[in-house]
Amino acid sequence: MQAWLPWSQVEALAHKLGIHTVPVVFRGTFSSLDDLGTFLAAAQRQASALDDTSPREGFVIRTAEGFIRTADFGRCVAKYV
Repeated sequence: MQAWLPWSQVEALAHKLGIHTVPVVFRGTFSSLDDLGTFLAAAQRQASALDDTSPREGFVIRTAEGFIRTADFGRCVAKYV
């Protein structure tokens, strides 16, 4: 059975293995899709975490909690490019 770990466990495991995760630019919740869209539009105009001259490529948005059912993937993970 596949399972997606809670993000805190992903970070802990990556740290233990010496692997860097992608930068986290926000932790929290949004009250609406409009608020999320406003945040993403503003964040995308900021420089990349890699260097000060490259634009950000996009964002992966996921629930902080883990999930087990593959059917929940589309409800728990999204990508904004």
